[in-house]
Amino acid sequence: RRHFTYFFWQAIVPLTLIVVMSWTPFWVDPSKSELQFAIASSAVLTLIAYRFSLASMLPKLPYLTRMDTYTIGATVLVFAAFLEVLVTTLLAYRRRQPRFIFAGGIEKEIANTGNTHLIEP
Repeated sequence: RRHFTYFFWQAIVPLTLIVVMSWTPFWVDPSKSELQFAIASSAVLTLIAYRFSLASMLPKLPYLTRMDTYTIGATVLVFAAFLEVLVTTLLAYRRRQPRFIFAGGIEKEIANTGNTHLIEP
């Protein structure tokens, strides 16, 4: 017979904290994409290390248990948060890059403000 309180404090609470840690980039200023990416990637690496630790703690069974379902759900949430941070970081990086427009043979740098107009010389 398993003791619920042991698994609650040794498995469920740390896993929940890792998921909450993966959500912290959503509260960081969007202009600090490096910090967001660092937090999200450390959450993924922490989750992977914790999964190895959890695998040694739980019995190996041929079917899914509630703990397996909870672990899979937490993994999906952490990786979804990581992918969201990755996509927004790439979009922010692309938005910071200057664009060049060729007009009349003269190269002009245009600020990426979203309402870029081509000005003929």
